Amino acid sequence: MLNDVPWPLVSVLIALVALWVAVKNYQRKGGLDIRGGYGVTSSVECRDSYVSSVMLENAKDRSVTIFEVYLQLGRSIYLSVIDFGSSPLVLKPFETFSKELGPIDLYQSNLSRYDLNEMLLDFNVRKRLVCSTSDGKYVVPSNIRMWAPSSFSNVLTGVIQPLRSEYKGVMVGSNVDYIVEMAKGKSDPELVLLRSGSYRVRVFDSFMLTPASLESRDALVAFLNERRADGEFAAAEFDVVDVKTWRAKRYAQYDYFSGEIPVLRDHSFWGYHVVGRWVAYQERRAERAYSEGFSSRVQQVKRD
Repeated sequence: MLNDVPWPLVSVLIALVALWVAVKNYQRKGGLDIRGGYGVTSSVECRDSYVSSVMLENAKDRSVTIFEVYLQLGRSIYLSVIDFGSSPLVLKPFETFSKELGPIDLYQSNLSRYDLNEMLLDFNVRKRLVCSTSDGKYVVPSNIRMWAPSSFSNVLTGVIQPLRSEYKGVMVGSNVDYIVEMAKGKSDPELVLLRSGSYRVRVFDSFMLTPASLESRDALVAFLNERRADGEFAAAEFDVVDVKTWRAKRYAQYDYFSGEIPVLRDHSFWGYHVVGRWVAYQERRAERAYSEGFSSRVQQVKRD
């Protein structure tokens, strides 16, 4: 039966199969194919919803270097999820990366605080993971050239940074007021996070907290000492960290905790792509004119 098939046709079929294999090998090794997912969580430990988990999978037979991972909210807001800094993530072929993220203190951009809850929890606001890679901007699952979010080409583009607090390896959200550190050993303390409403639940096995005990650090220390004297609090040594005071000092120079927090919302297509780009163009044009004028004045002074 094979003898009935014209040999030129067999050659063509073999060539097509070889071409198909070559294309598949190229697709397997060329370009980027990063699959990803994320989770958004609301917690009693902080007032803001936050990205609590990220997973990235390299579906290509080549390594990819990732500098930063963003969550794009709508058209103009890029929420920084993971910044690898000077140690970028090298995702090996077919490797999966996952990371759990803790509660945050606040969201800030250019020393101003913002409220992202509405955008994060609104299903009508488009959300997608964006990676800044050695190959450029990568919108899962899209591939674009080298990129980092910037307002240079569009004044309405905003990059938001979540600020987190960590105490001895434990992430502390913005609603946490006190940390009770009970030393089981110098290298392994037990940490209990307390909020203003912690008196409503049984945090400790032998006693309940009271509203008065959570009014200040001194009141909490005195209350715990009384419970220890009664034999209800078994910690031989303990310390209370006043998180509110520490956080206020940490961010005092930025004035994050005074005034109303702006609530971010998505821009319209016209506003973002037309108005935002036009204003950015006018600002760049004005800057160039100023720079040229300044250079001309410098040259005139030198000639004089």
